[in-house]
Amino acid sequence: MINRPKNSKALLVIIIVLLAANIGGLAYFFLSKPNGENHNGSSERKNGMLSFLKSDIGFSAQQLVVYDTLIAQHKRNMGPMFELLKKEKEKRLRYIAQYGFADTAITSAINKTVPNQQIIETQMLMHLKDIRNICNDQQKIKFDTSIYKIFSKKNGTDRKKRS
Repeated sequence: MINRPKNSKALLVIIIVLLAANIGGLAYFFLSKPNGENHNGSSERKNGMLSFLKSDIGFSAQQLVVYDTLIAQHKRNMGPMFELLKKEKEKRLRYIAQYGFADTAITSAINKTVPNQQIIETQMLMHLKDIRNICNDQQKIKFDTSIYKIFSKKNGTDRKKRS
């Protein structure tokens, strides 16, 4: 007999959220290569943000230098976190397989994942806050009302129109 958790709907929501976060994290990790060796998607994303900050927000040359420093620091900080997630994912899959993909094993694996996902999400949002802190008061208003647009694009076509 299979043990079914009482809060299966809540667990399903947690699984979906974690899956989306994992996919986003892995996409970021695999699209960002150290030493400037970016895949096309990563370059497009970086160029899209840079274009957004220049064109839409009106960053000065000095602000762009600070932004470049923040990006480099963020990549250094996030690299080890994504490597840790990659290793933990393998451990979770082995653990779940060891217990025949039982619901209790899946729940246990999810509970171990949540804290690291929260750390990564927090660091990413704090990075956006750091970028916002580069803005002057007028730029902050523009940033606050339009930053979500840069992340809602499915592909680079809308960004290219802006350039």
